[in-house]
Amino acid sequence: MKVLKTISVILFFVACSLSPPAFAVGNDFPGKGSIEDWKRSQAEYDLAHKLKESGNIVGAVDHFKKAIGIYPYDDKYYSSRADCFRKLGENLNARNDCSKAIVLKNEPVYWIMIADIAADQGDFLTCRKAANTAIGAGDKSVASLGNALSIKWSRMASAKGLSFPNTTAKMSVADLGVGGAAPASSYVPPPIESPRAPKKAEYSPFDKMNSSMTPPRRIIGRPAADSPEANMYIPPFLDKNRSR
Repeated sequence: MKVLKTISVILFFVACSLSPPAFAVGNDFPGKGSIEDWKRSQAEYDLAHKLKESGNIVGAVDHFKKAIGIYPYDDKYYSSRADCFRKLGENLNARNDCSKAIVLKNEPVYWIMIADIAADQGDFLTCRKAANTAIGAGDKSVASLGNALSIKWSRMASAKGLSFPNTTAKMSVADLGVGGAAPASSYVPPPIESPRAPKKAEYSPFDKMNSSMTPPRRIIGRPAADSPEANMYIPPFLDKNRSR
């Protein structure tokens, strides 16, 4: 119970750090690209947060995407959208967005997000390495969060019949597979494909069978009671297709 309370308190402060600024000024400008584009993107970013707070997560994702389309160099846009993806159960998209945020700004809290998502995916080795990266960054609050979450992740592993890896290995930006180790200023995020898009209907072997089947033969005269065609008999007064 004490561990869960600690996690809740720390996650609250993490969530607050992802909240939008009260006003959009150049103080928060990431320093890459056009400051005018960044100012224009803030309107979409603020609207996305309002939608997220109201419970419209899908709408929030759409507006975070618009903000990123205008200005793709703000790490907060990706981390905020990653949080929305997690609420939608789209862990792969959430993990990709966290990786993009790290490429732009290597923050310990983003590694914690990667670790938590990896745990949900059952990838406990990545979870352990990402947590080690965050804990080793020197941020005491993040280290406390990482240590508290390690207990949660260990329990998750045990529930799945796995052991939580006991390793001191860490991860680097190059391990994320997003943008490699290229400088953030040259990184252009690829478009994201959401699994919420309508999926093409899969082929069924019954399709061919149904298309090749001939309609059942209509029985005009009353068959014998023990005939296999007895159930196919249509009385004349109920047969709408019968010629008069």
